[in-house]
Amino acid sequence: MKKFFTTLLIILLNQINAQQEFLGNWSSNGLATDISVSMVENKINVNSVSSVSGNPLQTTEIRYNKNKLYLKNNYVPNNWKTNVVFVVKDKKTLMASIVNMNGIFEIEYVKKE
Repeated sequence: MKKFFTTLLIILLNQINAQQEFLGNWSSNGLATDISVSMVENKINVNSVSSVSGNPLQTTEIRYNKNKLYLKNNYVPNNWKTNVVFVVKDKKTLMASIVNMNGIFEIEYVKKE
């Protein structure tokens, strides 16, 4: 039983460390959105802002699974919906696969200092 709890603890710590790679402020350099990822009460919190208009997006779902961060966003002024999957490329870069009604787009996000 002790081995089971030790293994479970190791798995949980690895997942928390993996989630922390996403924490910080990220920019698409004007191509899509700027995002701020933080932990609030041990849950991932994401704030997204349009890089073009500066208006916030409504994030309706945040999910972390298998080292990927999944978001569902809605840009309220025109009801523009997107599904985004972020993966960590390195400490200063995220890759985003964005799906909307115009297609699928791959965009690189860089960490702001």
